[in-house]
Amino acid sequence: MNRFHTFAAGATLALSFALPLHAPAAAMQADAAASPLHTKSLALARITASEAIVIGNNSDKMIAELTRLLMLDEDIVELETDSPGSVDEMVRAMLPIMDAGMRQRLPDLQASYAAVYARDLTVEEIDFLIAFYSGPTGQKLINGMLDNMQLDAVGQQLLASGFAEGSITPDAVMNDMRAAIPAAMEEMTAADYEVLKTLGAHPVLPKLIKLGTEAQQIHLDWSDIYAPGEEEAINAVIEDIVVRRLGELDD
Repeated sequence: MNRFHTFAAGATLALSFALPLHAPAAAMQADAAASPLHTKSLALARITASEAIVIGNNSDKMIAELTRLLMLDEDIVELETDSPGSVDEMVRAMLPIMDAGMRQRLPDLQASYAAVYARDLTVEEIDFLIAFYSGPTGQKLINGMLDNMQLDAVGQQLLASGFAEGSITPDAVMNDMRAAIPAAMEEMTAADYEVLKTLGAHPVLPKLIKLGTEAQQIHLDWSDIYAPGEEEAINAVIEDIVVRRLGELDD
């Protein structure tokens, strides 16, 4: 099953363009202590790919968005029509399992990001980004994206592909993120706009924009990986819910 909730949470990383290209996690872990550049790169990755951003908090809004995506599938619609509440129950049962799997693999994602930060950015640029993303304006921007992103383009691709694995493209994710920006910007104050102007004028910005599409592909690829036993656990809880609810209909 596609890992829908990772796109709503993890895809907001760094304004849709600050995620780097993929690099082997083991290489970054081996080099992490080699220089201040690598140390700071990993510090930046732990901000832009934090647990709060990548995994989220499974808010009611997130659950509702995932339910809406699942309801694009005709079989799911039929089950929900016959047994109301089925989809909500499935989502709430799957999320803790999926979150645990992503939490286990998160250091690998962060290390991969850090390797490319170290490859493509200077120490000064990384220091600037750490200050921005850990500051109030950067955090407000990320939270605004999380709060307002809807997976419309992602849902359309899933529906068109028949929910085929790997059917979501980076462009669809980025389109959904861009659509969330106006609402996120409504929360910005005059002081926030001054900070954003500084980001816009900084030479690091073109580098981040250039990484956008490939960066999202990295996140999509990572989101399709399961931790050991995770896929089996998800399938088991879904089967249990479906069998139980169908059985209740037959009674």
